[in-house]
Amino acid sequence: MIAARLFGVVLAGVLMTGGSPVAAQPTTGKPQAGSTTRAVELVVQSGHTAEIRALEYARNGRFFATAGKDSTIRIWSPGGALIRTIVTRFWVDALALSRDSNTLLVAQRSGVIELWSVDGTLLQKLPPVPIRRGVVRSVALSDDNRYAAIGTSREIVVYRLADSAETWLTAETSPSSADGLAFTPDGARLVSAHGDGRLRFWALDGRVLKTVQALDYPVKTLAVSPDGKTLAAAGVLGTRDEERVKNVADKLATTLWDLEGNPMGRFSSHSTASLRFTPDGTHLVSGGQHDNRVNVYTRAGQLVDTITVGSTWQRSPQRIALSPDGQSIVTADDDLEPPGLTIWNRAGGLERSLERFSGNLTNVAMAPDGTMFVTLAADRRVRIWSLAGRLLRSVSGHTDYPSALAYAPNGNYFASGGAEVIIWSRDGRSLATLNGFGNGANVLTFSSDSRFLFCGDGSGTVHVFDLKDRQARRIKAHDGRVEAIALHPSGRWFATGAAREHVRLWTIDGTLVAERKFPDKIVTPVGSAFALAFSGDGQHLVVGTSNRTETIQILDLNARLVASIKTSHSVVNAGSVLISPSGRWLVATVNNQIGIWDWSTRKLVRVLRGHSGRVEGLAFTPDERHLVSASHDSTARVWKVETGDSMALLSRGADWIMFTPDGYFDASHYGGELVAMVRGLEAFSVDQFATRLNRPDLVLRRLGVGSDEFIEHLELQHRKRLQRAGLRDDPAASEIEAPEVRLTSARREGKHALLEAEVQARAPLQSYQIYVNGVPTFPGSGKPLHGTAARVSERIELGQGLNTVEITAFDVRGVEAFRARWSSTYAGEGKGDLYFIGFGVARYQNPALNLQFADKDALDLANVMQRYQPHFRKVVVRTYVNEAVTVENIVKAKEVLRDARVDDTVVVFVSGHGAYDLSREATYYYATHNVDVKDLAGTAASFERIESLLRDIGPRRKLLLVDTCESGEIDDASRAEIEARRHAMGLDGRTSAALQSDRASRPRRVFLYDRDRYIYNDLTRRTGALVFSAAHAGELSFESPKIQNGVFTWEIVDALVSGKADVNRDGTITLDELQAYVSRNVAVKTGGLQRPTMDRDNIHQRFGFPVLR
Repeated sequence: MIAARLFGVVLAGVLMTGGSPVAAQPTTGKPQAGSTTRAVELVVQSGHTAEIRALEYARNGRFFATAGKDSTIRIWSPGGALIRTIVTRFWVDALALSRDSNTLLVAQRSGVIELWSVDGTLLQKLPPVPIRRGVVRSVALSDDNRYAAIGTSREIVVYRLADSAETWLTAETSPSSADGLAFTPDGARLVSAHGDGRLRFWALDGRVLKTVQALDYPVKTLAVSPDGKTLAAAGVLGTRDEERVKNVADKLATTLWDLEGNPMGRFSSHSTASLRFTPDGTHLVSGGQHDNRVNVYTRAGQLVDTITVGSTWQRSPQRIALSPDGQSIVTADDDLEPPGLTIWNRAGGLERSLERFSGNLTNVAMAPDGTMFVTLAADRRVRIWSLAGRLLRSVSGHTDYPSALAYAPNGNYFASGGAEVIIWSRDGRSLATLNGFGNGANVLTFSSDSRFLFCGDGSGTVHVFDLKDRQARRIKAHDGRVEAIALHPSGRWFATGAAREHVRLWTIDGTLVAERKFPDKIVTPVGSAFALAFSGDGQHLVVGTSNRTETIQILDLNARLVASIKTSHSVVNAGSVLISPSGRWLVATVNNQIGIWDWSTRKLVRVLRGHSGRVEGLAFTPDERHLVSASHDSTARVWKVETGDSMALLSRGADWIMFTPDGYFDASHYGGELVAMVRGLEAFSVDQFATRLNRPDLVLRRLGVGSDEFIEHLELQHRKRLQRAGLRDDPAASEIEAPEVRLTSARREGKHALLEAEVQARAPLQSYQIYVNGVPTFPGSGKPLHGTAARVSERIELGQGLNTVEITAFDVRGVEAFRARWSSTYAGEGKGDLYFIGFGVARYQNPALNLQFADKDALDLANVMQRYQPHFRKVVVRTYVNEAVTVENIVKAKEVLRDARVDDTVVVFVSGHGAYDLSREATYYYATHNVDVKDLAGTAASFERIESLLRDIGPRRKLLLVDTCESGEIDDASRAEIEARRHAMGLDGRTSAALQSDRASRPRRVFLYDRDRYIYNDLTRRTGALVFSAAHAGELSFESPKIQNGVFTWEIVDALVSGKADVNRDGTITLDELQAYVSRNVAVKTGGLQRPTMDRDNIHQRFGFPVLR
């Protein structure tokens, strides 16, 4: 598991789940009796990287568990936060949870049977299942925890857990796969489901009590009703194609039995891979094997509901689990890229899809200037990172698992290899694709002049590509796969490595000059020469092997062994060796660790520990101050060689996160969703801890990465965040226990929630805050508190639909309590009001700043909002254009929202110029009509002032639309290229030379393009708004005479008026649909020069707009 332990943080009062969400009971912040303060961990939210084979929901409702072919068991919170990962030696085929939800029965494909506690402790090893007795198919635990049963492809074994005694159950007929098992509630009998369509009822001494024919085809799954009186059985008739050809839909059924084996009923269903009773026992929920559906039936067989898991049969929900309150259904489908794990509500609505990260990282390469590096991953994506930890770009192109990566010494391009080799530009554009490799391109290296690319493939051939003349020659180097390749510093020789530690040295034209291999007469298993590196002086070749006595071999240029290094660990047959650019250091991977040796003395200097999976790739920065590693744990790590300090990097989609072993982190805007704060079985948003832990300035200063100006800027953002929250920057704050919040009473009275809570703390209390769906209900940091104990009582208005209420408290040092939660659904009055406030400036007091259509943008969008009158109780529209757009009028505009209420919707729109000032804080401003570019602070409206329109108002549905650009720090060359491209497309940029005149003598602050960092998030969620901006940082916003609008505004209007953005045709354009439609079309119309972005100040808020007809 990838987790950061917060050693200096002691947090008491972890919330313990109490009560059923159905009954709307509050959670409690009171620790369990006898509990002690537990460590808090920052846990990366990584999903399975291979097929999910098992899924079970805990009966106490506090978690569900999954297991899969990636040899992991993962524990998840009901909301889908990863709590814990348990690593097994082999993949898990079946899993069962004890009735008390404390113990996991785990059956591995290798036959290993174990009992684990949910906290990850191995409790008991049971006698393994020999392969001659079949492959594990199913497992069951008796309710009294006295017996465990394992079904195999041939037999059944029952273990008595007290002494691990085995009883083998053998059917009276020929062996038949036991695909389903269930103990009777009294634990005295066992029911098994078989591939011959039969159910067998067993006594635990091995006697068959009864056999019944349940189906005419294999029974795959069993379910026992909550009252213990009814058994349901269902199965799979054949493959999808077989069922379709034979037209057997009328034969597919679910059968019901009492526990004595007497029939109780039968109804038509579908090929069923997984079957569950609802908690009240009134319905059966089945996961389809082939039809990508979850069906809900009454006991009489009436189909009452269906959840469609995917659009094709590959997303069939072959494993399902129900929460004990019956409100959630978890499905694990049979898709592999990535494995699908999804939470649905009882009505069939999608709640959350639990996605994996990139999968195993297979290689890393450093750009020659040391400012960025590239990683390669099992998901076939190439990712470009800055050394400061930010994901710059993620691109796809490979058709199969890629593992080869090399950066050209000239720094202009790099190459990656899988089934094909792709040449990429520095910024991730595909330049060329090379094919013709036997069993894939396995290893790559460039010549020192960047002209030639050497590629070793899976058939033993080395391909030498002349990238200038576009020619290739081929050298047959080995009989099998080329595992490694290295080019001599002189460029006159190269070396290859293959199976049985076979190393060959070649002249550059392909003449073999020397070789070394393990003697063929010795039949001892031996690995390959999987990594090669020449010493800086060119006198030696370093070979990485899995040899236990001569792990790292040092050869002369005649391939003779002159020295070796034995590592202290058994090494897997994969990894990397590397000589630093100056020749000072030898670095090699040792499983999941990295060793650093002084090359001249061969003395081990340091061991780098932190990865949880084996390390595959290594790369030095040119100055040797930093080393980057790529691992099968899905992370890359940047190490400071001098101290061993590191930060780990992960990504999912466009989101990324970097974090240190002690929990300091930074991330993209939504990167906070990639981690969770975990204490025991409780998971909490990292927002609660980010005030102290979101410290990119500390991380980069510790690692010695980034300019002083950049780090100072990040530190200022941290101090600004503390000031917003009314907190002090007190390092001792992390040493005291957090306040405890206990929600003593919570109930709904009409449209309001009546809440009572107790707050206790070791340090003096400062304030408390209540959030509804992530929106704060009190201004600032909340209402004041005094002393170390308090009781609070509040009446909070609820909004339409589901309301998730959180109550929290802060002490004077800024430490926040774990939030107590309560949920309630209000289904009362439906319509609210719609408020629109628009600002647009095309005509400025300074004519040099004039634009064409920014004023029209505001007016056109206002007209669209007016058309929503039938859909809202009333629509209030106020626009300010050109001369009317002043700081004073922006402040006064808030009066329009004075009477706005909780269920209302507010949209604020701004269009025109935007610019950063030259202060250390680099504040972003919206240019008003009378702006003075040399005095932005005195004449323009800061972005914070624009946002203040949405702060401390009644509505919780708030959207800010920003059609400006943030391009002020673009360098001249990039600006010239953009100008040429936009001119060819007939676009005009919303920028002006007048905005640049005062910046000519100052260095470009390119770090301002990193505005997608989490450090810029407003953790207080003071507005709770969603911000949709016309462009990423560093991009221009464009307008066009052809459409007479800004491109961004035009696409918003088109999305709302045409209804094309309503992908699911439900009559509502959600903000997700709006973002997807507008972002795609703007990028297309601007040739990728402008890419809109959504910054969710509140990730919990979801709403949309009716389609205009």
